[in-house]
Amino acid sequence: MESFDRNGWASEEKWAQAVMAISLCIASIRFSVAYCSYLYGIFALFAGVHYWISKKNQQPFLPERTNIGLSVIGVGLFYGSLMLSAVVLLDRQSVKMVWDMFLFCIPFFAFWFIASVFDTEKGFKIGLLAACLILCIHGITSPTMGRMQSFFKHPNAFGVYFELTLPLLGYWLVKEEGWKKLIWGAAILLSVYCLWMTESRGAILSLAGAAVLSGVICVFGMIRRRRALSCRRVIFILCLTSVCVLGGISGVITVNEQRVSSEQQEFFSKLPLDQRLVIQYEELGGERAGMVIASWHMWENHKIWGIGMSRWGEYYYLPSYHPASAHETGHVMPHNMTVYFFAGAGLFGGLSYLLFMILMFINLIKELMKNDDWLMTGAVLIAYMAFSLHGFLDATISNKNTAVIFFSLMGYYLGYCNRKQIEMRHGQ
Repeated sequence: MESFDRNGWASEEKWAQAVMAISLCIASIRFSVAYCSYLYGIFALFAGVHYWISKKNQQPFLPERTNIGLSVIGVGLFYGSLMLSAVVLLDRQSVKMVWDMFLFCIPFFAFWFIASVFDTEKGFKIGLLAACLILCIHGITSPTMGRMQSFFKHPNAFGVYFELTLPLLGYWLVKEEGWKKLIWGAAILLSVYCLWMTESRGAILSLAGAAVLSGVICVFGMIRRRRALSCRRVIFILCLTSVCVLGGISGVITVNEQRVSSEQQEFFSKLPLDQRLVIQYEELGGERAGMVIASWHMWENHKIWGIGMSRWGEYYYLPSYHPASAHETGHVMPHNMTVYFFAGAGLFGGLSYLLFMILMFINLIKELMKNDDWLMTGAVLIAYMAFSLHGFLDATISNKNTAVIFFSLMGYYLGYCNRKQIEMRHGQ
């Protein structure tokens, strides 16, 4: 007898739906500094009650099938390498920082477990929609002197939220029927408006690039699995690609112009074209290029173990690393995850980060394609790749607000795929 065929199933499933909806809301909304503690408390309570019911009914506690082996290996290698670097350097501050970063991935295992054991699709949709509406409404109604950020600590983090959730909102807009489409459509319109108001160029560019890459992967996947590519599908993919490319480029340019004052624009317009292009590049994040170069020099001088994950800010402002033309203060990371982990944790840290992202990508695409739902595959891959691409432009997996949402969503979809495979195995 399987874990999804137990006595008292109906009542426990309803409770699981509620846990899924509430947990996803909490994971998405930073309503308190300790909001993750509430999330972990709910997970612990759910696991305890589920264990008690399983033992009482003599049912297995864990799902009969596990499909996250590659992701587990990636997580172990990545965080293990970061911790090893911190320990070898005898850096207590870095040890604490790495441990805190590791806790960000707890929702991955929790959401995977809940989605594997129970059919929580309804709870997931409610949580996704409720969190989106709450964040958007709060962002619109909150007084601000600049870029929108809602409950997030920075507008760019709010932008990452949308690049993770907009593809999923689009998926449910297509899948739902009747009046429910209006709700999902409204959520998408609000999300697009709020994304624009964050003025996050990295989020807009990453989302557009991820949509194009995801479309290419899905087309090759269909061809490999000998699925018919109808004229309608080809036209849809081409139109989506064109819209994403043009929308992404025009969006970044327009947002960049909004972030430059009218006085600056008037001054720049009088300069020769080559000088305007240089200034435009600098406005798009030219100082970040200096951070990347400085990080490279840090890694060159500390190749194996790095400088310590918590020490990047200290090293960056040293005369030997700080670019002469840089003027911004208060930076604690180089706005690039790959070079950050190479500089902070050395060769092992940087390579393990890349390996972790690759292994989770392979894990996701293998499991999603087994369900033969290409629309879902495309949506989840857009979210994953947008998050990955944004990691070359800003903080993603090292930021609690964005990492917790990322791990929650990826854990849920791997759990969803796991449950579908279990049901197919038993003909349900």
